[in-house]
Amino acid sequence: MIIAPIFLEIRRKVNYKISLFSGVDFNVDFSQGLNGFCDFLISRSKEQLFIHASVLIIVETKN
Repeated sequence: MIIAPIFLEIRRKVNYKISLFSGVDFNVDFSQGLNGFCDFLISRSKEQLFIHASVLIIVETKN
């Protein structure tokens, strides 16, 4: 929840033209290993229910 206010401010600054997702399965291509569970994802779409447009994924590495 530390990063959530930052993402909300970014969304406000770009006039709500992006959507934010947290805790979603994002499966692009299983054969190339492009699948998994995203902590945070920003989409270049106003749609808040489905991921439709270009995506920015923030990755946090853990032990």
